[in-house]
Amino acid sequence: MVVEAAPHSGTLITARMVVDYGRELFAVPGSPLDPRCRGSNNLLRNGAILTESVADILPHLPPVIPQSAGSTVSLPSISAPRQKKSVSPPQTGLPFVSEPPERAFFASPQNVDEKEPIALKPHFSAASTAQDVRENLLSLLSFTPIAVDDLIRRCQFSASAVLVALTELELSGCVSTYSGGMVGLADNQAETAG
Repeated sequence: MVVEAAPHSGTLITARMVVDYGRELFAVPGSPLDPRCRGSNNLLRNGAILTESVADILPHLPPVIPQSAGSTVSLPSISAPRQKKSVSPPQTGLPFVSEPPERAFFASPQNVDEKEPIALKPHFSAASTAQDVRENLLSLLSFTPIAVDDLIRRCQFSASAVLVALTELELSGCVSTYSGGMVGLADNQAETAG
């Protein structure tokens, strides 16, 4: 996606490469009086997809989760009360932690018992669906931002599963990302949560 591009900028070189690779090119319109927007406005004239919001991008993205015909992906509601699910331990022979520790990311080295490894849940198994990952993330998030790395450690799903779920939740407006790799519940969820 091109937001601003001067007429002979590196951004336009990259945009040409995107088109050469057969990818969709998105561009945000800018003021015709601003020289920094001449390149992006020219891209729009030449067929780039006009982008004013996420709604302009979503129809062009392939679905992240395979869906059967006629099914839709439903994201959990922030306003609905969350219930704890009973989780059966995986058959790995490793000790299983049924709930993440409350302050796992504040643990000091002397509080960590190296003899008991934590069994991570696989990316997507029969027991853990993408919906489970999203629900788990929403139960761990608050309006106070938390580092994505800490969130991955606390939810005990694989990093790739967490990042996919966070992207879906951000696109649906449930979470917001902040600088420094931080994430939290979206401000617009405050009215629906209370």
